[in-house]
Amino acid sequence: MKQVDELSSQRFLGKYKIVSKLGQGAMGMVYKGFDPSIEQSVALKTISPYILNMDDPSVASSIDRFKQEAKITGRLNHPNIVSVYDFGEDQKTIFIAMEFVEGQELKKILQKQTGASDLSITIRMMIQLLDALQHAHDKGIVHRDIKPGNIIITPNGDIKVTDFGIAKIDSSELTQMGPLLGTPSYMSPEVVNGKHVDSRSDIFSAGIVFYQCLTGRKPFEGPPHQAMNKIINQAHIPPSKIVSGLSFELDRIMDKALAKDPDKRYSTALAMLDDLRMLIPCCSGKSGSGT
Repeated sequence: MKQVDELSSQRFLGKYKIVSKLGQGAMGMVYKGFDPSIEQSVALKTISPYILNMDDPSVASSIDRFKQEAKITGRLNHPNIVSVYDFGEDQKTIFIAMEFVEGQELKKILQKQTGASDLSITIRMMIQLLDALQHAHDKGIVHRDIKPGNIIITPNGDIKVTDFGIAKIDSSELTQMGPLLGTPSYMSPEVVNGKHVDSRSDIFSAGIVFYQCLTGRKPFEGPPHQAMNKIINQAHIPPSKIVSGLSFELDRIMDKALAKDPDKRYSTALAMLDDLRMLIPCCSGKSGSGT
């Protein structure tokens, strides 16, 4: 549903000066703002009055998820996770003020390119992603929606993980907010089956992102229900069968990351990260080419 930009003529949201519109989120607009107290740019993610005034039972749970995103991300302090600074309400608009990141979504980068990404760059990105996930998991937080659209690549090649809107937090009453929250092509088998979800679910989703960067395609493709059926029942094709020059060691890492049974998967993001770090000397400067 198309949203109305209610703040187009408004100069401030709380203490934050509105500089420009960055785009449209699921619940409202996202703006570039400026915090005059610390002279720093911020991103302002909003729930619009239009949404808040809707007579729809789902609105309340959406607001709860929005508040939970601020609460959860506020607990995290990692260079590869977008920081949250503030949560507030002004002019009947609920907003989160967060770190403004210059960069591009990995999703858009993958859409523009054909074939596999540079191998050394991909491994560097994955090491940062897994390090960020380990930090979140150590805080008792499971992201539950790791995908290219929630990974920002900065101009210097670093990553920022964003959007903890459906994350699970150990002490929260919102750990189960309905079935199949997430993005079908990046869900773990336990999410698809409605089973207990823990940090190993994020590892499976990170494995899908890794596979897509390595090969230029998702391991489980198709419309949502078809992709979810493949996630549960179909084995992925080893990356070395798709891209020439990829090592069998990468196949082994992928097999473990994408294991259907969580008990056969990497137990922690750190364990997968350590395996990837072992590949850095042999992968430096090399890239795969599609067959």
